Amino acid sequence: MLVFVSYASPDRDRITPVIQELRARGFDVWVDFLSLKAGQDWRFEIERSMDKADIILAFISSTSVARRGFVQRELKSALDRSSEKLADDIYLVPVILDENIEVPRELRHLHCISAQDANCHARIVDALNHQFDRLGRDRRERQAREGLGWERHTIRESWDGLPGYEVDIQYLDFRSEIYPQIHEATDVIKGRLLLRLLEERATRIHQMPEFCRNGAMPLSRTNTYDAHCLEPNLIGQTLSIQYRIYWYGAGAAHGNMHFETYNFVLDPMTLITNLMSIFTDAKEAPGIIRQEVRRCLYELRFPQGSGAADIRLDPEWIDKGTESFGTFDTFWFTQTGLEFLFAPYVVGSFAEGTHTVLVPYETVVPLMRKEIVVALDLY
Repeated sequence: MLVFVSYASPDRDRITPVIQELRARGFDVWVDFLSLKAGQDWRFEIERSMDKADIILAFISSTSVARRGFVQRELKSALDRSSEKLADDIYLVPVILDENIEVPRELRHLHCISAQDANCHARIVDALNHQFDRLGRDRRERQAREGLGWERHTIRESWDGLPGYEVDIQYLDFRSEIYPQIHEATDVIKGRLLLRLLEERATRIHQMPEFCRNGAMPLSRTNTYDAHCLEPNLIGQTLSIQYRIYWYGAGAAHGNMHFETYNFVLDPMTLITNLMSIFTDAKEAPGIIRQEVRRCLYELRFPQGSGAADIRLDPEWIDKGTESFGTFDTFWFTQTGLEFLFAPYVVGSFAEGTHTVLVPYETVVPLMRKEIVVALDLY
């Protein structure tokens, strides 16, 4: 399990002893100054590693509170991801480095660890151990309770060429006595991901030495494809899986990411191929969902730190990105509603990152097919 470290670069020397101790204790810790390799796109790698992390360890100082830019973006991303966790999960662990600083309002609901505490290191270790133990225990209990088990598997392959490729694919191997066809969910997802691996292998017979010169850094001439999934959602007799795909094309200015989702009805085993297939009214549903999603996106605010005014997404960009209803096909079922996922550039600039919007079931159930309502156990 992975610990991601967020900090302001001027605080590097102050946090290094903590990182060294955590690594010495066997924790898998990702921190930029120890984990980044020469030639890697640091923004791309930070986003990718943050997405994979089980815990975010955030060091807060007078410097980080005052700085605008990527530190604030990391905290926003961590808080967005924390909304996907259980209320009593330990996901974001703030460590206050300086006394008498104003803790960002977004973190005030969390119990913070003070670096001035003589037991600071021990308290950080205790928080990490507690959550990791809980994650493993909760996963086992949940699988037993729901009659649906899964194991994570990873396929990694790389090849150095002009260009080369590096593929990291994660998939879930499902098993169940209640749903004997559940293996088909594994087959569908694994098959689609393997297609991408085969496409990357094709670079071996389509080399472009004139495009990727030998003098280029290996990572800048390497196509990267990284697909990892969140814990699946089992809602009634539906199964939803969310993937976060990070990719980089050799020679590009920077990497990017997008979401992929897979939604199944378990009895009978069926793949929901698009959002409109769950509704009875193809005319009314798009307008209601688009209106609710736009309203939520218009209301988003992004704190900038140091007393600066919060920024908002461009309404014109939101409208353009949500005009096509195909944009809404990237969704998954959650306990409380349909969650729509928007990659960078869809409803905002690359620098503004990803966005998610939850539309409550009470808004959409009257529009949904009876079979889907029953499968979700919402009748």
